[in-house]
Amino acid sequence: MNKLIIIPWILLLLLSSCKHVDSKNNVPALTSPPAKQSATPKAYKPFTKDTLNILLLAEFAEHRGLFELALNNYVSQANKTKDPHVIERAYQIAQYLNSNPQQLDMALLWVSKAPDNIEANRAAALELTKNERSQEASRYFLKVLTNTDQLDFLNIANNNLTKKARQYVIDSLNNLLTSHPNNAQLIYSKTVLLAENGAKEQALTTLQTLPRAQQQQSAIILLKVYLLQNIGKPEQALNFLGRHIKNDSTNKELRLTYIQQLISQGKLVEAKQQFAQLIKQFPEEEELRYGYALICIENKEWNEAINNLKQLIDEGIDSDNIYFYLAGAYDSKGDKDSAFYNYSLVKGGENQPLAIINSAKILFDKKKLVEASQLLTAARKQNPEYATPFYLFEIDELINHNSIKQAWQLVSKALADQPHNTGLIYGRALVAEKLNNVRQAEQDLRQVIKLEPNNATALNALGYILADKTSRYKEALALIQQALKIEPDNPLTLDSLGWVNYKLGNLGAAARTLQQAYAKRPDPEIAAHLGEILWQQGQQQQAKIIWSKALEENPTNETLSETIFRLTGNKDL
Repeated sequence: MNKLIIIPWILLLLLSSCKHVDSKNNVPALTSPPAKQSATPKAYKPFTKDTLNILLLAEFAEHRGLFELALNNYVSQANKTKDPHVIERAYQIAQYLNSNPQQLDMALLWVSKAPDNIEANRAAALELTKNERSQEASRYFLKVLTNTDQLDFLNIANNNLTKKARQYVIDSLNNLLTSHPNNAQLIYSKTVLLAENGAKEQALTTLQTLPRAQQQQSAIILLKVYLLQNIGKPEQALNFLGRHIKNDSTNKELRLTYIQQLISQGKLVEAKQQFAQLIKQFPEEEELRYGYALICIENKEWNEAINNLKQLIDEGIDSDNIYFYLAGAYDSKGDKDSAFYNYSLVKGGENQPLAIINSAKILFDKKKLVEASQLLTAARKQNPEYATPFYLFEIDELINHNSIKQAWQLVSKALADQPHNTGLIYGRALVAEKLNNVRQAEQDLRQVIKLEPNNATALNALGYILADKTSRYKEALALIQQALKIEPDNPLTLDSLGWVNYKLGNLGAAARTLQQAYAKRPDPEIAAHLGEILWQQGQQQQAKIIWSKALEENPTNETLSETIFRLTGNKDL
């Protein structure tokens, strides 16, 4: 089985155990309960005892996550008291629950009791529009427009609108644009809504109707950059942003976006230069110097990265992320002792599991298998949510160090406690394959596939085993093709496809597929397979070139060495 096939599973488990928030270039949806204003809402007049008790019960229900109960109580008291603050709270909860009828009712009640409240007018306009009552909505939109300087005057970023609802809002904006054709707020909001509805070309055309002076605003510039990038013109977006930075060299937001664009296009040297410029302008901002250090790491400038990260630590910044990247720089530089020490200082945060794994990797590489096992055992007890990826990593390393029986004992012990854990079942299949126990490996992988039919990793693994260890090539081909439908560009699965085609005698197809896999990922086992097929095609010199390069970077890889010796009769090329 491909050695590295276990790594995607480990990374997937690590990532799925972490919570990530990413709102860049997107209008974020409301994903958390509406913000509470107080345990007891402000009132225009004192509440009765019964009303107060019901509102307190509603707040308690919301705190416990019983949002339906909270909404029902708030709606009843909103209709009873007609208090604008109670109505607003009822609207917020209805909006969070996407309870459309109550959203509309509360928005209209709110604006009737607080006609000068901009938020109430905005809510009424949006809810009417969503309910296909655009003509009624226009007067509320107009009131918001004439009473705020906010560019996003509709608060689009805080409203979870459907595609259909966004189109209704666009239609309303078009009506307003007939009498306010140069209004930046209308044009900006229409552009954002068009972009969110997937009409990015039309959004860009709309944005460019703004007067030239208003197109110099940062928000407009950033929106145009986003649109250019999303219609497949990243270079044009970069050049456009670069011109504006020259004209406004002190604008930190624009320069940071420029850096982000440079990084996304792989222009790391230029990104580093831009970071250096920012640091000159804002020398006290630690986040900029931290970002500069990370760029140095991306550029493999280990010493510069280390010096910058150590300077941040010397200034009293005690950050798990800083220690993690400092350890990584030392690790890449080859200073394993310093790397191990700094990994040990990562006491929390999303990088802690990787810090533990990297520490264990250093111990495994130093042949300190007992110490590595002790470290991972302690980590599993302290971080039970990461137990499975820690187990899988240890299994993989034990296999790499030919401790197959120890790996079998470890996975058997783990499965005794968690017999239905698909990650551990997969791990046992990995060990069984190394023990040439094809029956056990197949049984385990079929169990994983039964529980997770779209598990491309398990499908590929079973297909590869059947291709490599049996003569059931057509069955193997079907499994691998099924995995490729789920993950079409996975180089490990492409490697398996090439290998099974080789076993079927389709050398041309095998060579083409393996060339594709190797281009995506120059893995030593893919190199071994590709070289073997080229060798069989009579391209021995080309095979040796590929093997030589792979050997330079992976001198101890067992599959690569075995393939070279089997075909050439020599251990060295």
